[in-house]
Parts: sequence; C-alpha cells; structure tokens
Amino acid sequence: MRVGVVCAALVAASAPAMAQGGMDLGPFACTTIEDFLSLDANFNGVKINYFAIREIADPVVTGMFAMQVTFSVSNMSKRHALVSADLILFDAQHLPLAAVSASPFPRTGSPGTVSTALGQTFVEPGTVAKVRLVCLRLFGGLRD
Repeated sequence: MRVGVVCAALVAASAPAMAQGGMDLGPFACTTIEDFLSLDANFNGVKINYFAIREIADPVVTGMFAMQVTFSVSNMSKRHALVSADLILFDAQHLPLAAVSASPFPRTGSPGTVSTALGQTFVEPGTVAKVRLVCLRLFGGLRD
C-alpha cells in the first residue's frame, strides 16, 4: 500500500473524531516498512512525520537489545495536542516480530511546539532488519 493510500485511509477513518477536534484513527493501517518510514500525516494543525525504527544494544545489560520507534509531532494548532502511536511489526511471512507504543514526553504538546515521540521494547538481535510490514494506529486529540 502506498503512503498516499495509507494517509487517505487514516483520514477517512478519522473523520468523525476530527469533527470534534480529535484524531482517533481507529483500526490499524498496515503498510510496508519503506512506506511507513516516509509516512506524513496532518490533522487539525498537528503534523506527524519522520518515523524511524532502530535497534540498539542495552547500555546496562550485556547482550540485550531494544527496538526504538521515534516520530515527530509538530503542533501548529492553538490547542494542546495529545498523540500516541501503537505499532505491530511483521516479518516477510507476516509473523509478528514486536509490538510497541510510542508517544511524546511530556504527553501534551503545547501550541507551536515540536516534540519527539519515543517507544521502546526489548527484541532479539537482528529483529529490526527482518521488519517488512508495519501496522500503525494513531490516536490523539486536542484540548484547551
């Protein structure tokens, strides 16, 4: 599925919540890892993009590895934005490799700010290299 199709599906799923100032994108939308990494969504003045996935060695426990997911949240609205993402990552045979939730800290992005969301989970070494499909669910809203 191409990025434009993914974005169109996300926008269509979010229409009821957007009418109330939210961004509930409902069910998961799945795409290739390549398209996921270039995903760019904009809802009610909140832009979500620059998705990245990496695998790092744990700095404390030798032999442990973590998968980190990051993305950018640019809040150009006049309200506070709350955003989180849930991801399920699959290999070429569509078997699940990992699941992770990511959100910015602090959870509420002030108007006119850019935040980085982060999520992390432990994985076997080499897991990120096996990812072929990403299923993503974005959820968020705006508050005064």
